[in-house]
Amino acid sequence: MLRLDGTPTKNRLGANAMLGVSMAAARAEAVSARVPLYRHIATLFGNDALTLPVPMMNILNGGAHADTSVDFQEFMVMPIGVSSFSDAAASGRRDLSHAARHSEKRADNRPASGMKAGSPRT
Repeated sequence: MLRLDGTPTKNRLGANAMLGVSMAAARAEAVSARVPLYRHIATLFGNDALTLPVPMMNILNGGAHADTSVDFQEFMVMPIGVSSFSDAAASGRRDLSHAARHSEKRADNRPASGMKAGSPRT
C-alpha cells in the first residue's frame, strides 16, 4: 500500500483507509491461521511472550482544554515493577487516590476540569 500510495504522508490513499485495510488483512490472516488476532500480531513481530501492557494513569490535566493554569497537557504515572496487571491497576488506583486528596479544588469543592475521572467527588 505504501508503494501504491507513493506519498510520504499517505495523502493519495489516506492513512485511515490504509489502516482499515491493514487491520482487515491482519484479521483475515489470523482467521486463516486459526489463531487469535493478538497471537498473530505477536508472531509477526517475533514475540512469543504474551504480556499485558503496563497501565498508565492520568493524574493531572492541563493545557489549552483544561480550566487550570497548568501549562503542560498531562501528568501520568505508570506502576513499574509489579508482578501482575491487577497489581498494577491497584497501585495506580492508590496513586490516583493520593493525588486526588492533594489536588487543587475549586471554591465550589469540585475537581478541576480534566480531573473528574481520577478524583473522587467530595
